[in-house]
Amino acid sequence: MGKWLHRISNVNIEAKTGTCSRCGKNTRIYTRPSMKGYWACNNARIESRKKYYKEHPEKHKQSNTLAYKAACSKRRIRRNAVIRLECIEHYGGKCVICGDTNTNHLTFDHINNDGKEQRKTIPTSRFPRYLKRMGYPDYIQLLCWNHNLEKSIYGVMTI
Repeated sequence: MGKWLHRISNVNIEAKTGTCSRCGKNTRIYTRPSMKGYWACNNARIESRKKYYKEHPEKHKQSNTLAYKAACSKRRIRRNAVIRLECIEHYGGKCVICGDTNTNHLTFDHINNDGKEQRKTIPTSRFPRYLKRMGYPDYIQLLCWNHNLEKSIYGVMTI
């Protein structure tokens, strides 16, 4: 664990709160995937980042270059594509109606037509990541673009 991170005790997972050992405040908790098992308050995360960049100014300059941001963007796009393919594979890899297997044509469809409420909270670019994290819920099916559009316009699907 980093030397500047505050340790959180009395963690309530559901409410995402805990008591910070340094601040003594009951605060929202923050964790990073690289630090599984360790909880830190948001103030400690900000404090830690400021101290790190103060000690390593070259890293701060490097992370603000266009080339660095472009490389990060490419990695994110690649990672999202891999996760999307994993989700497609899990849901059968083909349209439920016509059997189209072209991954560029396939879309994720909410069986109960409640996708509008979910889109308010989850950006569409992160939807495959959400599906993976939630354990591939049963209320999603794969449809090709044509059948998804037909379902949204007419409310019925033809076989």
